[in-house]
Amino acid sequence: MRILIADADDFEARIYVRAFQTRRYDVDVVGDGETCLIEAQTHRPDVIVLDYILPHRGGFAVLEGLRADERTARIPVVVLARGVQSHDVDQTAVFGSYPFFIKPYTHPETVVQRVELLMQEGLRPLSI
Repeated sequence: MRILIADADDFEARIYVRAFQTRRYDVDVVGDGETCLIEAQTHRPDVIVLDYILPHRGGFAVLEGLRADERTARIPVVVLARGVQSHDVDQTAVFGSYPFFIKPYTHPETVVQRVELLMQEGLRPLSI
């Protein structure tokens, strides 16, 4: 399974990469929203772990772009965020995001376990 992690913080991205690679997942990392969209369109990962705060295109705009493109519309997205409001969580749900984890309080292993659960259940975005 291929995981795409979009996180502008290299240190945090490496922590999530390590957590997924320990379970033998293939992991790609990008540091901004625009590159996330391009990578998703080109390589079609099985799951995207998306930081809500990204340069060049924020998490909400990335979700909107993913859902608008038939090549990426069905890719499950797990959102990571720091300092968000409840309306941010509501906005991501509109575009079919699955779990919304608050950084840095969620252990990376919890994110990996949730991704595995989503894939076992064969879940796809809620709005599709």
